[in-house]
Amino acid sequence: MTLWQRMGLLLLLILAALSCYAVGFASGATGLLLLGVALESAFWFGLLQKKPQRLSTATEPN
Repeated sequence: MTLWQRMGLLLLLILAALSCYAVGFASGATGLLLLGVALESAFWFGLLQKKPQRLSTATEPN
């Protein structure tokens, strides 16, 4: 996944979470508030995830 795709996905997650919070608080819908929490958690875990280390392409002789 490229950096732009990752940033776009994270932006989409946080906007969806904020939307769920706004509608959930206005209507008192607990399900939307919980969905907002889940989306925000996905945002933070995606943001804090480390990239895996690439293996060296050069091989060492044995």
